[in-house]
Amino acid sequence: MEESLMVLIERWGVQEGQKASLLDMGEKEWAKVKAGARISDNSVAWDRAEKLIRIHKMILPLVGGDIDLATDWVGRINMGLGGRSALDIMLSDGGLGVDMVLAYLNRQFI
Repeated sequence: MEESLMVLIERWGVQEGQKASLLDMGEKEWAKVKAGARISDNSVAWDRAEKLIRIHKMILPLVGGDIDLATDWVGRINMGLGGRSALDIMLSDGGLGVDMVLAYLNRQFI
């Protein structure tokens, strides 16, 4: 999962200084993950990583399976998210923001 996560957050355009925060982990732990360490199972970071990957998978059907459009969607202003981008919400509001984006995407499938 770590490799997929690294590719995903890179494609989303998350700045280096924001990556640890997005995953709710410290800079030292992030440095270990970047160097190849695994994210601890049953940790907040593991839960967050799973949710981020789920967000990406939920976006894909909304954009016809186009990975580039799914990547762009995360950074694009979205009126359904109060005129903010999903990435902005996730970075600004942490775990609550990730949950808000997931809830928004869940509503798209109801």
